[in-house]
Amino acid sequence: MAKQTDDERFQKDLQALKFSAPLFIRLAWDCLVDVGAENLLKKGCDLKQLSSALNINNTDMLECMLDVLVGEGCLKYENTVYHYIRSPPNPPVVNVRWLKKNNPASMKWVDLCYSSAKNALHGRPADLVGFDKKVSVLLWDKMMEESPYSFRLFAIRKFAKDLPDSAVVLDFGGGGGIALENILKETTAKIFLEEFERSNEYLFLAKKRINDLFKKTKSDIIKENIRRMVFRNNFDISAVRDNTYDVIFMSLVLHHIPSTTRGNLLAELQRILKPGGKFVAYHFIHKSKFERNPIWLMYSVPTHQGYPFKDEYLNLLRKNFSSVEDHFGGLVTVAIK
Repeated sequence: MAKQTDDERFQKDLQALKFSAPLFIRLAWDCLVDVGAENLLKKGCDLKQLSSALNINNTDMLECMLDVLVGEGCLKYENTVYHYIRSPPNPPVVNVRWLKKNNPASMKWVDLCYSSAKNALHGRPADLVGFDKKVSVLLWDKMMEESPYSFRLFAIRKFAKDLPDSAVVLDFGGGGGIALENILKETTAKIFLEEFERSNEYLFLAKKRINDLFKKTKSDIIKENIRRMVFRNNFDISAVRDNTYDVIFMSLVLHHIPSTTRGNLLAELQRILKPGGKFVAYHFIHKSKFERNPIWLMYSVPTHQGYPFKDEYLNLLRKNFSSVEDHFGGLVTVAIK
């Protein structure tokens, strides 16, 4: 089989995002029907009334589901009241088959999260999808090889190709180490690379991934860079000295940080960057209240705090950094200290 080009992979990832959106929208409606929301929405009710009538504790999750359906034209929002218009269609069977074939881990994750969605709405623990659970960590790590892999690689290439020798790079919340592997393969410089990760399960996977890369690579530079790598089992950067890193990379982390403390985190990351250093991030965002990322199922994950809104997030970056650029509608951002 011929090796897939970067452009072919990018188009495949775009296809996955396009095909998955109708699935998430339909699942949002199915879940609302299952918890008894359909008749209430046909009468019309606001978020507080709906959550009270259905004994829903996770109102952020409920609001996200409702807003996704408003954005799709299935509900109407008027004077804080949500009104039923129509049910979303089922996604085309051929598209779902394509997703299962090309993104099998992601589709298993969808099933796992959906099975926990009603519990999550009612505020009950969704243990199977926590990042301290081996089964979910292994599944999530496989997902990182699937869509949208290309966007993370795009973000990494915003700094990896230009790294000078002796650059110090931090992967903050690096999970199972796929970003570390990408960085090692993309740079030709002799660098010092660190990962901060608070999940023991993830840190074990990251070390294994990098050890496997060390064994199979023929690149002396990659081997040297791996020998200098440091893994830290926490998210606490308060003890890190000012102006330590040339680059800080963060991928799919911000939505695990409470919205009220995201500004504090960005300020701390700015503090430990060297002057002129880059903070490069890749994560999902909402464009606006009714232009949301449709992956509402992330609320089934116990640590999920909601995706940031684009303007709010970019304003936080501009507050802490001298210049900010965004790509793909804010999916990838590059900020300079």
